[in-house]
Amino acid sequence: MTFFMNGPASRIGSSNWQTMRLRPRACSSGMRWRISSNEPINPSSLVLTVTSGTTAVSGAVTYDATAQTATFTPSATLAEGTSFTASVRASDTAGNAMTAPVTWSFTTGTPSACPCSFFSTEVPSNPTSNDTTDIEVGLRFTSDVARSVTGMKFYKGDGNTGTHIGTLWSSTGSVLAQGTFTNETAGGWQTLTFATPVPIQPNTVYVVSYHAPNGNWPYAPHYFDAGLDKGTLHAPAPNGVYNLGAGFPQNSANNTNYWVDVVVQ
Repeated sequence: MTFFMNGPASRIGSSNWQTMRLRPRACSSGMRWRISSNEPINPSSLVLTVTSGTTAVSGAVTYDATAQTATFTPSATLAEGTSFTASVRASDTAGNAMTAPVTWSFTTGTPSACPCSFFSTEVPSNPTSNDTTDIEVGLRFTSDVARSVTGMKFYKGDGNTGTHIGTLWSSTGSVLAQGTFTNETAGGWQTLTFATPVPIQPNTVYVVSYHAPNGNWPYAPHYFDAGLDKGTLHAPAPNGVYNLGAGFPQNSANNTNYWVDVVVQ
């Protein structure tokens, strides 16, 4: 039996017929671990644990028999910059048991220096939609760690004129912060700083959006088909949200990137 964690990489331990492989890397404190085997295992025999020192990490273990993959999901975000040890032991469907568990160690990373965003100097291939529909477009995002949203950005193309109002929303449409973009340039990235930073919670969905009263928003269909990760920030699929007219954007089409971004500290 051969196990892989997060994809094939260097061997970290073996015992007779079983081998464990791991892609070594600093681990996000909000991550989950997915381990795959090269043959079916008996789910009732699977023991997958994570500890820090002598303290066990609370979490849930699931097994996907079709993918032959076990997943450990921590109950809470792990402490940053902390060493952990994982251990796995199982039997195959013929009853052949591993003679000993295989263990490996990892250290959670620390948040990257901020302010942080998904985009920096990227230029859309389609900077204007040539559609003058009054619209609100936005981005859904989460953070692995507690942060504060200090503002937001959007890319401005030809024809995207008028007053642009930016909003930070909860996942249910409550307004958490709002402001008007000022001192805009003719094109390119425009930035709004909210009057007061807004604290956000780990692993919680938020939305940033802006109102484009004269349309002509930039777009990139299927950009978010696989989601987008940037450090501890995540833009999960489905993403790229819009509303016809000003208001909370809940609609999504083709995981389109409307080139809206968040700024967190």
